[in-house]
Amino acid sequence: VSGAQNIQVEAIANNRYLIVELGAAKADKNSIAGIIGVLVSNNATTATIGDAVVLTLTGELNVLADNTTRYIGILGGAQVGKGNSIGGTVGVLVVGNETLAKIGNSAQITAQEVKVAANATETIVEVVVNASVASGAEAKTAVAVSPSVNVVSGKTEAVIGNGATLTAEAVTISADSVSKIVIVSGGAAVTTSGTGVGASVQVNVFEKDVQAHLGENAILTGDVTVHADSDDTVVAIVGGLGG
Repeated sequence: VSGAQNIQVEAIANNRYLIVELGAAKADKNSIAGIIGVLVSNNATTATIGDAVVLTLTGELNVLADNTTRYIGILGGAQVGKGNSIGGTVGVLVVGNETLAKIGNSAQITAQEVKVAANATETIVEVVVNASVASGAEAKTAVAVSPSVNVVSGKTEAVIGNGATLTAEAVTISADSVSKIVIVSGGAAVTTSGTGVGASVQVNVFEKDVQAHLGENAILTGDVTVHADSDDTVVAIVGGLGG
């Protein structure tokens, strides 16, 4: 392709998830209830200029892959029994998205400016709670637990392929991954006589691969900027009450 002014190659994914799971149980003797919420997000967002492509532009070439995931989860359970009251609320979220922006192997690009950018963003807001009450003359044990596990992995990559030639005043290759988790989890267990156990466990795991790089034997002229950045934030409020 020659004679064009600007070319924009974009791949944009907007993933929005809302999960609301609520449950309750009441019994004259033993009351048992459970809530389990599981979400797995594995998608691929790719913006590429193919191998051996020849482009001559008077303006800019932008190759952008943008992958955004937003999750809101509200999970809650309550149990009331006159004997044993046992309940649990479990939240599991796995995000393993892949985001790729690439100029292919042996491509020949002439432009005023070239930008290759891969951006991945995950925003997770979750409430995981459970409550158990054992009351009455025969009340024994009350148990309420609310574990939550969030795993954010996947790959964010911006790359200039092997043997590519880019002639421009400025070339920028960038890969950015931003993950934010805000979670409230808690378990409360109350019994009028016996044992009350309330507990909450919060586990957050980040295993992200963020790369911005040039392939072997790539030739670039002009000002070249290569950067990769990963930013992770967790705000967690975790509590347990037993009595």
